[in-house]
Amino acid sequence: MKFKKTLALVFSTILLCGCNSQQEDLPKLNEWQKNLLEAEGLPTEYDQLTAKQQNTIDRVWTMISYLNEKYGEEFIYVDYIPQELNQSETLTAYPRSTGSGGGKYFVTVKNKNNVLTDDYSDFGV
Repeated sequence: MKFKKTLALVFSTILLCGCNSQQEDLPKLNEWQKNLLEAEGLPTEYDQLTAKQQNTIDRVWTMISYLNEKYGEEFIYVDYIPQELNQSETLTAYPRSTGSGGGKYFVTVKNKNNVLTDDYSDFGV
């Protein structure tokens, strides 16, 4: 009888530890992501987002980071379209330095076959 209680206690401890480690394995949102989610009226905790929302915020961050790093300047998020049957995954942004120019300076990032490409050109030239 004592053995069964000890065994039950061990399994309970393992289950509790397993749950905690799963919580720790969840991705953490950075401030940029939290600000975007808040602006969209969505939860700012990763585990409170739906799977689709989690994927979207991860992809938007990947694509905006691609622009920021490639061109060494900050881009402002405008829109995101997930991949669909006849549509490539697309992010629209503009460089903070130029502003949107009423849409004149919008940059499009597309994901084709897991390769990010963009149509940014240096508007200062």
